[in-house]
Amino acid sequence: MTTLVLVLALLYAITGQANLVILQAQYIYSTALFIPEGIALAVALRFGPKVWPGVFLGQLALGLFNDLPLSASIAVASVNSIEIALGAFLFSRLKANPALLSLRDLAILLGLIWLVLQPFSATLGLWSMRTYGDLSAANYMPSLWVDWWFGNALGQSIIAPLLLSIYYQRHTDKWRLSELLPIALILAALCWVMLIEIPHASAALPFAVLAPILVVIAIRYGIGPGCAATFLVASTTVVAVYFSLIFQHQAPAISIRDLNIFLVGIVPTVQAVAILSRQQLLSARTLTAIERQYQRLFEQAPVLVNAFDRQGKCMLWNDECVKVFGYERDYILNHPDPLCLLYPDPQHRHTVIHGLPNGLDKSTFTEWNPLHKDGHHLTTLWTNITMPDGILFNVGIDITDRRQNEARLRIAASVFEHSYDGIFIIDLDRKITDVNPVGASLLGYQPQDLIGQALATYRPRRYSEKFYQEVWASVASSDTWHGEVWMQHRLNGKRSLNTTVFTVRDSNLRILRYVVVFTDISELKAKEAELQRMAHFDSLTGLPNRYLLSDRLQQGIINAKRSGTLLAVCYMDLDGFKHINDTLGHDAGDAVLVEVANRIRTALRRKDTVARLGGDELALLLTNLAHPIDCCEVLDRVLDSIKQPITLPDGLLGKVTASIGVSFFHYDGDSFDVLFSKADTAMYEAKRTGKNRYIFYDSQLLNHGIAIAARQAQITN
Repeated sequence: MTTLVLVLALLYAITGQANLVILQAQYIYSTALFIPEGIALAVALRFGPKVWPGVFLGQLALGLFNDLPLSASIAVASVNSIEIALGAFLFSRLKANPALLSLRDLAILLGLIWLVLQPFSATLGLWSMRTYGDLSAANYMPSLWVDWWFGNALGQSIIAPLLLSIYYQRHTDKWRLSELLPIALILAALCWVMLIEIPHASAALPFAVLAPILVVIAIRYGIGPGCAATFLVASTTVVAVYFSLIFQHQAPAISIRDLNIFLVGIVPTVQAVAILSRQQLLSARTLTAIERQYQRLFEQAPVLVNAFDRQGKCMLWNDECVKVFGYERDYILNHPDPLCLLYPDPQHRHTVIHGLPNGLDKSTFTEWNPLHKDGHHLTTLWTNITMPDGILFNVGIDITDRRQNEARLRIAASVFEHSYDGIFIIDLDRKITDVNPVGASLLGYQPQDLIGQALATYRPRRYSEKFYQEVWASVASSDTWHGEVWMQHRLNGKRSLNTTVFTVRDSNLRILRYVVVFTDISELKAKEAELQRMAHFDSLTGLPNRYLLSDRLQQGIINAKRSGTLLAVCYMDLDGFKHINDTLGHDAGDAVLVEVANRIRTALRRKDTVARLGGDELALLLTNLAHPIDCCEVLDRVLDSIKQPITLPDGLLGKVTASIGVSFFHYDGDSFDVLFSKADTAMYEAKRTGKNRYIFYDSQLLNHGIAIAARQAQITN
């Protein structure tokens, strides 16, 4: 700020002294226009009243340099600095723009200068000079006041707008010095010739010629060059008057008074015309900019925008149309009938054309199916407006993907509702947001009973919390989990469900929902269990078959090896069964087999096994035996239970016995085939020797066992 104050003081003093060099008379302190007042006011309007010290110092220096007493110089400097600060304050309070963009701004500025500031400055300035200086001639006061008021007011009226326009409009108004400088030289030369070289009867002719030129300059280049040209005319006139008086020693054809009258009229005219012209220019530029923006908006809008004239010629085809339809803008704009490209079917094209609105008030959204350049049909939604000049303006969107998505959604909704699988939609809080009818029925509920409920409410209790944590950990890491779970139906017990859990993510991979798909495999599991039972058990008696017996024998051998015990393999054939089956029928035979199987189960120990090998052939596995004789008690019970009479379906009593052959692991062998072969041999020996008995393949084992048992009995007794 200090630098600004000092620069302003320097400019004020220099330009003021330059003004005072050219005197209108022998003792006048003001010329036609006082430049420093205009400079000071422009700076104050731009930077505020705080620049008043620059005015004070400049005026003080100017007064002292021109031999004014110190007191008078201080008084005048104070008046001028107060005047400038007051002008900046009032201009701001009136909310005027220093850029002078409107006639209001200009009117406020000129009104302050002519009616407030300079009357204030002239009155107090001359009073100060008379009070503190050597100005005492009373008859000089009126003329001096007018000169002061008029010269300062003209200086501010021309110089302040000039400087303000240069500052504020230097970026918006492109002034070319190469163009303005020749105009200034021609104007100065013309002014000089008309004022000095050509005698005139009056000042009307030169000013009448110059005035239109100044107005044209203001219209063409704005307020800055207009004020500069006016200043150039005023300066040239003052210099011409001074030249005539000093060098030619004759009165000029034009006086300072003539110049003042001319400036009073031309200055506001030039400035007002410049502002109006600039406003019109800015409006035109704004309109052009808006047109460009709208054109850019139409061309780059993410919606379809096109326009057609009455003859069907395309007038507008934006980038989105190029993208969606595949036709380049130039091709469509130059095509004689572009609607034929979009709607090649005449009937379809006729429907489209006659379905368009005829006026501004009939704009509706209509769905059309134009043809893409590559031949596939699009689905588009349009609103069409017919402008007053007949141009049909169309704005639309491509909804092909939307319609396809809607179709997919309808299919998905239909699948959801009619799927044989249960489907649960789960939110991020693992609450049910939707469930299809099958899914609700799997749990014994209606869909509305489940929506909003936590999925954990219906999970079976047979699984631990750790199991569910592992399920959701798998979903979190791989977006899916698949497995088999048992769910509790509200009314009809548990159900086996083949279950898949997966996540649904958006385009940013954020989780939107979880989907749980249940397939009821209860019947499948039941059939699987039935097949399993049929593969391992006899369908008539429910006893294990040969396949399961072989598996249990292998397990028994492993356990016997581990524990050091014996395993007995008993081959059994029913005596008398063939007679009953042949004479009384298969139903009687089946009844005998079922009853015998039940009796054997009762006679055996829990750890033993009875199996049906086929027909009336049965097998026993007796495990965890310490000695071969340990099986005798079990076999005795079996034989005793079998020989009891059996009530047949017709009320008759039947009777069968059993012949049993016994082999031992590991005495008689260590494989299924060897052990059963030797037990079969022993069984036939039991039949040969009288039936209803059991025989060890190795009889020495029985004798040895009997001897051991006898010794133990003796020891006990």
